[in-house]
Amino acid sequence: MKKEEEVIIKKVIPTFEREVLGAKRADYINDILIKIGKESFSQFPVFNNNCQVTEVINTNTISRWASEKLKNFDTIVIDQVKIEELILKIEFPNNYKFISRNASVYDAYYIFQKHIKDKGRNLDVIFITDSGKSTEKLLGLITIDDIANNEDI
Repeated sequence: MKKEEEVIIKKVIPTFEREVLGAKRADYINDILIKIGKESFSQFPVFNNNCQVTEVINTNTISRWASEKLKNFDTIVIDQVKIEELILKIEFPNNYKFISRNASVYDAYYIFQKHIKDKGRNLDVIFITDSGKSTEKLLGLITIDDIANNEDI
């Protein structure tokens, strides 16, 4: 008699656990660009003074901002430009969600899928906290690429 295999459902933590790098509105974009280049990521949370997410800047936001600078000034000067200037170029504000550390990777997949169905576009990111509340410390984050490119799921 063949022993049945146990099905293990992966949780978002530890699968997507990582330090979440971000910035505050008053920070300079130079710092964000250095971090994006060094860490090679596309989503960057903006924090308030309590380290809570207030918005997400992605590489598309930066591209729109840079394109406007080139159009208007024929050059891009990033010295002394603050994050708050990029926030004005966010195409879909508040395009992020939160999930509990105990949720499965399938729960995260469902959130992405439902958002596409309901809004007709991708969700930028899902942030992971202890119980899924936006007021809690970030334990990690998930992008749709993380779900699609993770062979262990």
